[in-house]
Amino acid sequence: MTILVILFFSSSLFSQQTDSLSYSKQNTISEQRQSKSSTQAVLLSLALPGLGQIYNESYWKTPVILGFVGYFGYVWKQENDLYHKYQAEYILTSNPQDRKARDFYHDERDRFAWYLGVTYLLSAVDAYVDAQLFDFDVDTSLGYSQQMSMNQFTVRYFFNRK
Repeated sequence: MTILVILFFSSSLFSQQTDSLSYSKQNTISEQRQSKSSTQAVLLSLALPGLGQIYNESYWKTPVILGFVGYFGYVWKQENDLYHKYQAEYILTSNPQDRKARDFYHDERDRFAWYLGVTYLLSAVDAYVDAQLFDFDVDTSLGYSQQMSMNQFTVRYFFNRK
């Protein structure tokens, strides 16, 4: 699975790059902010969830991701221990209550494994999107205004060009 993800996101490594001599003055003005590599962000996030967010300078997301990974990992470990406990008891006693408990903790363990996997995958997707939008210009010239009068309501959107 990891190999497929690496192959999927490594296409940008082999893409054509423009010649540095062909940059125009307009391109150098719009590229004042340095861009981030989405491939590197994904690989870092796959190596350790939250590392891609640190690379993308979205520092506030790292404790959130690590909190989810830590919680889901902790609960998975607890459910796994209880599953093995009731599995051993069921083998010794063949009690139907032990079998019910074993099956319950098996299902819970699997559910939290899915939660852990989805969190891991969403961390990589977030790192990819954040790296792609790293140099996206959020300008204050975009906005809206509201005008109200007694008999009419108007919303006006405006876009200023530089």
